[in-house]
Amino acid sequence: MSRMRVTVASGLAGRKTSVSASPEWVLQDVLARVPWDDAAASCSCRRVFFGAAELAGHTTLGALGVTDGDRLTLVASPLPPVVTLAMAGEVKIWDATSGECLHVLQGHRNGVYSATFSPDGLVLATASLDSTAMLWSTKSGECLGTLQGHSRSVHSIVFSPDGQAVVTASADTTARIWSVTTRECLHTLRGHASAVASAVFSPDGLAIATASADKAARIWSTSSTMCLHTLQGHRDSVSYLAFSRDSHLLATASSDGAAKIWMVSSGQCLRTLCGHSCFVKSVVFSPDGQAAVTASGDGTARIWSTSSGKCLRTLWEDTSCTMTSAQFSPDGRAVVTTSSRGIARIWAADSGKCMHKLIVSAQGVDSAMLSPDGQTMITSSRDGQARVWSAGTERCCRTLGASAKSSVTIASFAPAW
Repeated sequence: MSRMRVTVASGLAGRKTSVSASPEWVLQDVLARVPWDDAAASCSCRRVFFGAAELAGHTTLGALGVTDGDRLTLVASPLPPVVTLAMAGEVKIWDATSGECLHVLQGHRNGVYSATFSPDGLVLATASLDSTAMLWSTKSGECLGTLQGHSRSVHSIVFSPDGQAVVTASADTTARIWSVTTRECLHTLRGHASAVASAVFSPDGLAIATASADKAARIWSTSSTMCLHTLQGHRDSVSYLAFSRDSHLLATASSDGAAKIWMVSSGQCLRTLCGHSCFVKSVVFSPDGQAAVTASGDGTARIWSTSSGKCLRTLWEDTSCTMTSAQFSPDGRAVVTTSSRGIARIWAADSGKCMHKLIVSAQGVDSAMLSPDGQTMITSSRDGQARVWSAGTERCCRTLGASAKSSVTIASFAPAW
């Protein structure tokens, strides 16, 4: 593979580092080879630019057009804002760098199931047991509007890729599409025979997928709102689903202990991922779509080949606990897991080796998310705290007192800052 010499300018002093790079390098490859000892960068987010173009996620130097002799710039930016959600219904927005609580969002009359940022990070959407969803300004904390129409609790809310719409999933057996601007219900998706657990847009915005306790998932057209395919084959409730980044594949997770991969265009089941001995809590694709990771109540996460359906790696925590979440890092090279034992781990996706172990809380950890540069992690735990960690050193940088009443179920970074 051809090599090229590039210069990386970094730090407040403008330090320059010359490295022999490959066009296939992603952000993590550059960060691993450039010294960074600036104290101001502690628990910050490192970003690499080629001109105005950013090297992020699994984008490569070659894809940005970097060639021999070019110069990259490495800068430290404040961490993106963080949202925390507690079971008691407390929703808060934080400055993750300073640990300051910026806004407490009050308005729901009951517990809150879900909180998610818009693609530009300027709006937060929440879904509640009180049968409503709400939209909030992340800058001011002001409520922008209440989405009313469901007759039972709202389980999830997700933005469309362009941020102009949201889709809600409800226990009333429907999903609804809403305008973010007018807060009007644009369409109601009917067809499930039981509660709808989740609903998501495809990355290309052309489809919506819904998962239900009726043991089925459905794929809907966003333009016609017609049901294109009913995906049947699970033997128990379908609780989670996710699209691949190219929108060609859909993965479903079920209480029957299996996950399935479906072709979006035809509704055909391509692979059934069998191996877990208990319910599958979640399933997520790798950024390139070549793998998927599942988290299960059997105390393991598993990495699967999406082409063959074979289990490539089993990530063990403890068979007496639940693996509460599993997701890929932004570049797809690592997997982050959390467990009811109170431990978060970072694993090498190719070998299954545990690279970092973070002991968070004896009461259990529900979620973990890496910052865009993969250097910082936010965790939510059942002791009412969210914590910001330096992932590489396993050091807790900040503790966010998210709730004095109940466990924190969600803590996530905004996608933009």
